[in-house]
Amino acid sequence: MGDYQLLQNVNRNYISQDDEDLKKANALLKQTLEIFIKEARRQSEVFNKLYQEIYYSGSAFDGLQVASCTSNDFDLNIKFRFPTNKVAISGLEHSVKKMNFAELKVTDFDSLKDEHKAIVDPITNTVSPKRMYSLLKTAGDRALTELKNQLRLPNGKVYSITRSEGAPYMLNIRGSDLSISIDLVPSIHFSQSHLPTNGRIASRVKEIQRIVGDSSDVGFMAICLWKADSERFEIDFHDLERKVLHHKGCVKTVIRLLKLLRNKKGGSMNKSWSHLIKTIGPQEPFH
Repeated sequence: MGDYQLLQNVNRNYISQDDEDLKKANALLKQTLEIFIKEARRQSEVFNKLYQEIYYSGSAFDGLQVASCTSNDFDLNIKFRFPTNKVAISGLEHSVKKMNFAELKVTDFDSLKDEHKAIVDPITNTVSPKRMYSLLKTAGDRALTELKNQLRLPNGKVYSITRSEGAPYMLNIRGSDLSISIDLVPSIHFSQSHLPTNGRIASRVKEIQRIVGDSSDVGFMAICLWKADSERFEIDFHDLERKVLHHKGCVKTVIRLLKLLRNKKGGSMNKSWSHLIKTIGPQEPFH
């Protein structure tokens, strides 16, 4: 048996999650979002106007979740509507510790609609991660209060739904048969043309696009991680990451294996959080 076939057998028998379990978790996720987002939009006129759509990110949708996970965790971005033609990416690569963080400088504040002004800091004239999160939190908390912290599904099942507060807005759905957790993070989507062209990040993006044979506008997300940085956004190229994972067939299996070993071993290996493994894993094929 060759190394590749051995790796596939390990993946199939020990790493991959059961298809039926995934289907049940995804069905509950979909129903939760339909009910929660609808109510949150009803509770806040500003959130209703700014809400655009859900972007499904994280291990569950990148094909990287492993069977040893003790719960079904989903990482999602809530894309906010914002006129990106009135925003300039500023300060990218200026911080050694946060190379991929940048300010979103508003170039024409007076022409913004009121709902857009609601998430702009008038002192710095920048889109505010803290204001975006606060808007989601207010709308979400009002929705949970209106729902009485209960999720009633069309099939008659009832789940409890509560929230925890961190960098994301975390929903915890618990039932007798199934439990899931949902991390919601506000974000704004930009086309690739908004990326400053004179930096290392832009050069790296073009290099990876050349290697994977992609010349399209991959775009990027400005992600609100307000506890990590209350003034700047993380610049994330999730669509490009997915193309890298697709380009190198065995990379997904290797990443899942590393996560399985971390989960089984525990201890100091638990410090190797999933995003770190996912980020480092695809790098080797490009060296």
